[in-house]
Amino acid sequence: LFSEANNILSISKYNYKHLRAWGAPNIVNHSVGIDTEFFKKTKKSKSSTKNKIRILTVGRLVDEKGYEYALEAIFDLKKKLPKASFVYDIVGEGEKRGKLEGIIKEYNLKDCVVLHGQKGKDEILKYYQKSEIFLLPSIAEALPVVIMEAFACCLPVIATDVGSVSEEVINGRNGFLVEPKNSNEISRKLEILINDKKLRDTFG
Repeated sequence: LFSEANNILSISKYNYKHLRAWGAPNIVNHSVGIDTEFFKKTKKSKSSTKNKIRILTVGRLVDEKGYEYALEAIFDLKKKLPKASFVYDIVGEGEKRGKLEGIIKEYNLKDCVVLHGQKGKDEILKYYQKSEIFLLPSIAEALPVVIMEAFACCLPVIATDVGSVSEEVINGRNGFLVEPKNSNEISRKLEILINDKKLRDTFG
């Protein structure tokens, strides 16, 4: 493919570094983007979980998305906040659904974790708009478009520091960066944002 291309578009600094290492010629930095006329903040939708903080992840149910570490974090968080003042919505479908359902059952998280399956663009927008926190627990990423979508909907983001995520999430300014596979750190950052509405608003 390199030999057939006049130019190669790099979507991030992380991407650029790897393209250079692979010997790609004529690289042009050109990040991907989103439709901010579509993805935007609106008044929160009413839901059956009134007065509960909604945490959201959008992505395929595959190993590299690191969902098991998010669920471990939710399990730890539920022990810290026994009244379950939060709900974790996972939107997406994939080969690891059965494994995740098993973890949810093992950790007794059915009251605070919901696997919603694959949804269309309009439905996904509604999930962003009724959520308070966006979580990306991935162990591998390039440049996650879902973070851009979450930011466009004014959500604070907790994300693992992998790939080009640090080009989007500025730690302590619009969200928190955490180490990949570190469920304890994810839990701590979630607890901070759940208990601090002012900080959620500032990041968002």
